Amino acid sequence: DLLTMEENRRQRYGHRYGLVVVDLDGFKQINDRQGHPRGDAVLQQTAQLLLEELRSTDLVARVGGDEFVALVFNPDARGLHELVQRLQQRLADATIAASIGSALSEESTSLDQTWAQADAAMYAVKAATRA
Repeated sequence: DLLTMEENRRQRYGHRYGLVVVDLDGFKQINDRQGHPRGDAVLQQTAQLLLEELRSTDLVARVGGDEFVALVFNPDARGLHELVQRLQQRLADATIAASIGSALSEESTSLDQTWAQADAAMYAVKAATRA
């Protein structure tokens, strides 16, 4: 709902937003080898680290088993890139492997297109990491 609201705001006022998609690498193995309580702890730790790096005006949500999305209000390209770098470092420091992709909303793109761009960027990172 908040994503849709922000998309409507962008269309009306021209404010940009950034979407950051975070997918935990190897999460299934954590659950399988260390148990679901450990997996739950990793999810909670990930959420906390993401929240610590985002501004109070931004939003973070878990959208799948091991996937999170952050909605960053009115960023510029450099700021969004720097945020992704900080998130990657914070998670790595906590020994949480993750692939992170991002995209900025554009005047000619829809919310679904922006999400698809961020998702594609995340999968590109994941493929490069595997290689």
